[in-house]
Amino acid sequence: MPPLDASQIRNHRLDLMIVLFPLRIEMDLVLKSMQPFLQEFKFEMNQQELFGRHVFQIESLDGSCLIYFAQTGLGKVESALWTQRWIEHLPKTIVETRIETPIESTTDKLSHPSDENTQKTDELNKFFQVIGCGSCASLQDTLKTGDVLVIHEIIEHDFKQRFISRPAPIFKTNANELFPVHDDEKFTSIGHDRFQFHHGRIASGDEDIVSLERRKSLGQESGALAVAWESAGLARACRLQKVPYFEIRAVTDLGQNADLDQFKRQLPQSMENLSHILLLHFKRLLNL
Repeated sequence: MPPLDASQIRNHRLDLMIVLFPLRIEMDLVLKSMQPFLQEFKFEMNQQELFGRHVFQIESLDGSCLIYFAQTGLGKVESALWTQRWIEHLPKTIVETRIETPIESTTDKLSHPSDENTQKTDELNKFFQVIGCGSCASLQDTLKTGDVLVIHEIIEHDFKQRFISRPAPIFKTNANELFPVHDDEKFTSIGHDRFQFHHGRIASGDEDIVSLERRKSLGQESGALAVAWESAGLARACRLQKVPYFEIRAVTDLGQNADLDQFKRQLPQSMENLSHILLLHFKRLLNL
């Protein structure tokens, strides 16, 4: 593809998305479900290894859209560290090859502050977004296994302060701007009655919720629809880098009497359902 100049960036002629998953199996299952879409619209997909992890680069036929699928790992810390690494690395080393004026990473900007660097970073963020994806456990009876949740708010439920009393940290995502829900769209029909679409708050903390008692208490305390480990880590990294983001999660268990075998059995269907919502986002963005 020919390089892009600064005017093309400002005119929003390139969309860059980084789609992040805690587990490689989650990423593989979603990519598998997306293959018919990628083939129909002639997206080109290439695989490479960066920092010891596999990254999938997906590019539209006209070069106007670049999508990267990558893994972060389990837990909030791994999620934050790897999200920051992908945000800093992918735009600098890959997008830079297609832009006549190189874009410096946010790390360079912090080390060598200048108005020029700030302008380049701002231009990059205009067409750059991060989407966190993966599985979650339901905390409310309204969510069943296989249902999909677009996350507007994240509450970090395991951030416990004993010496002072403060509310748990809450992070608002950019879902309202990046994935608006319109009244005239029937999201519940996307999965042909196989699953329901929800949007709202998720709880984040490095804790498996496997008992009914804990499920009830966390659901009441947090006001969240579901729970996952990594969400707060992704939110902190994206806020630090000033990159728009939101999350899509699919329910694999109900947060009670769950085990690894149940998770493995449900995961393929849940990730297929998640891919429907992710594809809806891609189609909106590309006007397909």
